[in-house]
Amino acid sequence: GFGIWSSAPYYKAFAFDDVTEELSATEKAVELVAPTKGDIDIVAATVLYEGENAKRLVAVCQYADGKRTVSYSEEAAAIDKALASNLVGAQATIDDSGLIDLAG
Repeated sequence: GFGIWSSAPYYKAFAFDDVTEELSATEKAVELVAPTKGDIDIVAATVLYEGENAKRLVAVCQYADGKRTVSYSEEAAAIDKALASNLVGAQATIDDSGLIDLAG
């Protein structure tokens, strides 16, 4: 799925192009696994809000073996760091609970 959120109307018509076949011809799929304890690199991140309040950092994380997982943190310091800077490329850990620990 997809979503478009904005405070102003978008000036171009929305278009959806399915590029799955084209990408499959040139890119290898990455294995997605359940979060387990270990060192990770963050490859994508966003912050989810409830109303006006930032509530959760969610990230796609990559282990040294190339496998990826999706995990999160509800720690205020992690959310603040994600809002203040781009976490892509940051090193962190997944803790025993399967949650992101930026202090690592």
